[in-house]
Amino acid sequence: MAESPAAFLSYVHFDDEHDNGRITEFRKHLSAEVRVQTGKDFPIFQDKKIEWGENWKKRIQKSLTGSTFLIPVLTPNFFNSEACLEELEIFLKREKQLKRGDLILPVYYIEKVTKAHEGKTG
Repeated sequence: MAESPAAFLSYVHFDDEHDNGRITEFRKHLSAEVRVQTGKDFPIFQDKKIEWGENWKKRIQKSLTGSTFLIPVLTPNFFNSEACLEELEIFLKREKQLKRGDLILPVYYIEKVTKAHEGKTG
């Protein structure tokens, strides 16, 4: 791994697969847009890039603790995923150690439908 990623994408694989790779496409577009806007690379770690034979757990841990930002893709599945919740917990501890509160950039990918929303249009 040449450089630490600027951000770590925390998501559930099933959500990405279910939407035909839309979360992966979002990561690519976000990384490119930041580069266009700033003129600097903005690599976002996604666990699809782990090399065969590489210690995946160690690679995820290193990428998570080396990233400046955490981008959790919030879905109902995210909150049911032990791995995603562990990533969030690790990053929250890191953010607290840095005395920061602005390094987690959540993406609300699926809005939970509630009784208040049912029947409303627009």
